[in-house]
Amino acid sequence: MSFPMLVRPPPMRNKCLTLLFDGNLMVRRFYEALKPHDPIRCSRNIISRIRGLAEALGPSYMAILQDDPQRSYFRKLIDPQYKAVRHSGVATSKRSFESASAVSMLGNDALDTMVQNTGNIDAELTVDDNDVEFKETLFKVRQQCERILGIQWVTVAGYEADDLLATYAKLAMNHSPRSTLAKYQGDTDGLGEDGPCVVMLSADKDLYQLLRPDVYLCDPTKRFSFLMDAYVRHKFHIMPDQFVDLQALMGDAADGIRGLDGIGPVRGAFLLNQNGGTLKSLYDKIDSNTAIIPKPQDSITKSLKDHRERIFRNQSIFRLVDDVSVPVPMKDLQWQMPLERRSHLFSRT
Repeated sequence: MSFPMLVRPPPMRNKCLTLLFDGNLMVRRFYEALKPHDPIRCSRNIISRIRGLAEALGPSYMAILQDDPQRSYFRKLIDPQYKAVRHSGVATSKRSFESASAVSMLGNDALDTMVQNTGNIDAELTVDDNDVEFKETLFKVRQQCERILGIQWVTVAGYEADDLLATYAKLAMNHSPRSTLAKYQGDTDGLGEDGPCVVMLSADKDLYQLLRPDVYLCDPTKRFSFLMDAYVRHKFHIMPDQFVDLQALMGDAADGIRGLDGIGPVRGAFLLNQNGGTLKSLYDKIDSNTAIIPKPQDSITKSLKDHRERIFRNQSIFRLVDDVSVPVPMKDLQWQMPLERRSHLFSRT
């Protein structure tokens, strides 16, 4: 079964585009792909990847967002087991960051060459945050992104990159700056005719909860497809803003968060959709004995009642914070395309 996703950039020519990168994912994928590890080559490849995407999409604003380097996430105060396994260096999921041939599906010559010499990107994430070479790579990438590309690299103590993605996506959608084309054409009064647009480059499914009209997730593990809110509706049979509640019921082994036994995406969606659409309405109906529960009804009902506290704790962990006090305001994320590259934006059909 196929799900709705765009294999080419959505229409954004007259929109004010904000491009947000998950810095942790980006650096880890390239770092693990290169054997032996080479911080200089890794940083060069990442710079090429970012520059290619920027030239293809023509954003007005860009930022690279990183987890708190000290890993003092506020979520660990809620559940000490949060990401305990992941940070020990144990391998997590094996996902492809994508090959050049798939990236070229974006239909732009710049993308055909931006990932040359990147090595094998099909790598398991076994890197430990305390790896000295990885820290050196992260430092070099951050340094060059800021110096060569002029892109802000943002991190906030206690928060993860996903929280910063949620915060800047919200800020961008409430922002009303000039569109990229109007800016380069010298139209001082030109605002994006069709309003703002946000593209988040990440493979983290936690970001599904943020999908809205004009907020896309560019997933490098799905052939650089642009995932829309319709993707969540068709795959999980829920709305994006229900995804947090679904995660709370299912849990996430990769993050060390335990859900309810026997509850997967199908049963989880059924429980939500048949009982008001939220965890709160589900438990209100359970308390009043009016809940519609899938088979086996007795065991699922008992499990829901016995683990109520855990489920709502999960919900607070999975819900992204979209009002982080970020140190870099939206206006400072404005990105100026190099002069010699601007003609590239106008040449697209």
